[in-house]
Amino acid sequence: MRQGDPSSLVHLLTPSHFGGRLQGEISLDVGIGLSGSVGVNWVFNRNSGELAANADWAIEPGIGIGAGGSVTGGPLIGWGSSSAADVTKGYSAIISGTAAAEEALTIGITAPIDGKGLHIDPYSGQVPATFFFGLGAGGGYAGAGGGLNGPTGISMNLTPLLPWNWYK
Repeated sequence: MRQGDPSSLVHLLTPSHFGGRLQGEISLDVGIGLSGSVGVNWVFNRNSGELAANADWAIEPGIGIGAGGSVTGGPLIGWGSSSAADVTKGYSAIISGTAAAEEALTIGITAPIDGKGLHIDPYSGQVPATFFFGLGAGGGYAGAGGGLNGPTGISMNLTPLLPWNWYK
């Protein structure tokens, strides 16, 4: 039996970044449909100590029924980023679903796409593997699909706003 350092396993399994997302989505689904969303993310990276924010978009062909829009917000949890820039730039594949009546629920998972194609790398990656879910207000549709999530080029490094950086 091989012995290892338990702390390295804990470090690998603990998410490298935490944050939140506010997302607006429009969907038209009549059997086969299309959803589009614009989101704002804010992410703290525990490995680098950085805080960043960015805006992104997603286009998701899928299946469902109805037409409408929703606004949802919730936490982001992810693994694999080495800097704030890693979280705010690049493209990723997304699989998600949204159900909206008077309230809306959305869940999604993204995985990074870069020069190596679609992959999940626990140590680095242009856009780390990330899980998102949110609750909000919406109306009139339910759908699930997969598509592309990408950057708008709008991002900010918010690290100087962290209290432990105020007197540096």
